[in-house]
Amino acid sequence: NEHVDEINHTIHQVRARSEDTDTTRFTSIADGPVAVGDIVATRRNERHLHTTSGDIVRNRELWTVTAINDDGDLTVTDLTGTSTVTLPAEYAMEHVRLGYAATEYGTQSATETASITLASTATTGRGLYVAMTRGRDDNRVYVVTDTHEMSEARDVLEGIVASDRADIPAVVQRRQLAQQDRRPPCPQPRCQIPGWFHDLRADAGDNYRQAREALDDSMTKRARLVEIVDGAARRIADANTMCAPFDAALDASSDAVKQAEAAQRAAQQRLDQSGLRQRRQARSELAAANETVTETRELLADARVQAREPHARRNIARQQIETARNMLRNHDILTNWNYLPEHLSAAEAHVDALVTWHDWATGKPVTQDRLFDTVTTLHDIAAHEPDNGTRQLANVIHEWAEQHGVELSRPVVQQHRTIETGIEIDL
Repeated sequence: NEHVDEINHTIHQVRARSEDTDTTRFTSIADGPVAVGDIVATRRNERHLHTTSGDIVRNRELWTVTAINDDGDLTVTDLTGTSTVTLPAEYAMEHVRLGYAATEYGTQSATETASITLASTATTGRGLYVAMTRGRDDNRVYVVTDTHEMSEARDVLEGIVASDRADIPAVVQRRQLAQQDRRPPCPQPRCQIPGWFHDLRADAGDNYRQAREALDDSMTKRARLVEIVDGAARRIADANTMCAPFDAALDASSDAVKQAEAAQRAAQQRLDQSGLRQRRQARSELAAANETVTETRELLADARVQAREPHARRNIARQQIETARNMLRNHDILTNWNYLPEHLSAAEAHVDALVTWHDWATGKPVTQDRLFDTVTTLHDIAAHEPDNGTRQLANVIHEWAEQHGVELSRPVVQQHRTIETGIEIDL
């Protein structure tokens, strides 16, 4: 987190130096100024904000700022360019951050062309693995050291790789002992963390990854189906263009047959009604009409033969587009039945709640608003999974709040004003 803040702070400094001469419009978000064209990340689920495609704004989604309104509202578009939403200024001040850099946790399940990782003694082996497997073409790691000695960088990397092991390498242990005097005092734990908590959090992380993969797979499959429908639509358009002259010839031949048959019936009627003097002429007219009918029917038969192959291709194209549309329709129905976006949002809220609870239990500062959301989420999970321990975690916070006179309700004052005045409750 410190390195992410350093990167974003550097971006802020460069932008601040150019504000006096640049005509680009700026506004403030949670971690500094932002301009049109910047990539930002929303850091809180907001079910009341809907994009143009009908989705809600979710935590850790990346957006491109496309407009800054006079009141500070941000108009953003997702990185695919398909959905747009306007974020209120209050939400932007509290829950929107620059998206150029993220923690390893924030990049899980992401796939990019290249990745750059900043590693230090605080990086874990698992975190490094996540960060170094994000790029398809290139993955680089830059080690933060106190000197320019290559040996120190190697020592840091050795410590990172060994950070998940019980045995700490001697060089890492020696450095940690040397730095203990410079470390700030550790926060005092508020309660004991149950032994099963880490398994619960690991399961929540697995559920989140599975929900993300399921939604990503569904979106990928839908994109392929849309491509198939578009390809079938192009083929049916090409088939219609190819069949147009044959259809015109068939229509003309069919009309000619109908006219010849009508003339034939009229000639037959005149023959039936003619007297002795007109009968010879009537027979001649009927014979000519019969000959015309025969000729037009032969032309119609020839037109049908010539149109047979183009019409067969068009029928195949019609069947293909109907099949593709049915597959896309069935996929959308199954996606709605499976509630994939909702499952991902719930899994993400579960992970955030457990992370917040762990921060609170270990003594880290947690805002009242964040603690309230954590308790609410834990109770919601316990209502569906009563035996997984989440209700016990929520009850621990309730008991602590009663002992310390803390009200577990959402503060009325806007969060960004609370931060500006420095009134942030150290729960």
